[in-house]
Amino acid sequence: MSPKSSKHHFIPQYYINGFSDSYNLLYIYDKTRDKIKNGQKGSGGVFFELDRNTLNIDNTDNSILEEELFSKIDDELSKRMRKFCVLPFQDIKDKDSSDIFLFLIDLFWRNPLNDETFREMWTRSSITIHDRKSGEIINDPSQVAFLMNDPIHKKMERSKMTLTAFEEILKNKKKGGKDNRIIDMKNEIFVLGDYPILFEKNPENQTELITLDFLIPLNSKRMFSSRTEDLVFFDYDDAMIYNALIINQSQTTICSANKQVLDESIKLYKHFIENDSIASYRKGLFNKH
Repeated sequence: MSPKSSKHHFIPQYYINGFSDSYNLLYIYDKTRDKIKNGQKGSGGVFFELDRNTLNIDNTDNSILEEELFSKIDDELSKRMRKFCVLPFQDIKDKDSSDIFLFLIDLFWRNPLNDETFREMWTRSSITIHDRKSGEIINDPSQVAFLMNDPIHKKMERSKMTLTAFEEILKNKKKGGKDNRIIDMKNEIFVLGDYPILFEKNPENQTELITLDFLIPLNSKRMFSSRTEDLVFFDYDDAMIYNALIINQSQTTICSANKQVLDESIKLYKHFIENDSIASYRKGLFNKH
């Protein structure tokens, strides 16, 4: 048996690597301390929680969720996402957008900042228990109560949220297309925060994860935009506004390949806070035509 893993990334390393410099290192802004850390780190040193996906079964810690599920999801999604990071936009087919949406949903449901969203959904959910042999429903409130409060069962159900959400979205997807496009920048400008998806507003249900307008960087030079209105242009100033808004919604950590860009983004974020203009700049970014 392989040794138990403890460092569980809620933002996958294959994605983090796209924001590192030529030495595969990152500058890191500690938002809690309001300080860019001395030195740099690789993708293995950021965006993880110790034992986040560990299961304690019979008093023994087990990392099967990390090794048999999330690692395999990362391997598959890294292959699917590669084309979005290297191919010209015109060579990417419309049907490939489903890979972006699957990637986005995976990021959303693995993120600790959405733990409370899952807890709220969990408390409103119901559990039906079936007899393994007969398939008949077992009406036992004590078993239902046990499963609702069992940490192992909760983690197992949380691990299914990506596929559950994707299936629900496909079932309830509204007709009518969106303007999905890739924005390329000449230099390494986009930062990566611990909550990297910028929605026009906070999603209120699963379907809104893809029906809302959103921006998500694919790497430090490339952004994916999904909008109901055509995007005419997106320039350096817009990229810096995105960075400032990402710093605002991140909890503790923001990374960049470029220390100067990171420093300027922090200053712009603080300027927005001082002038109480976060909401107006967010609205303005999504109202560009």
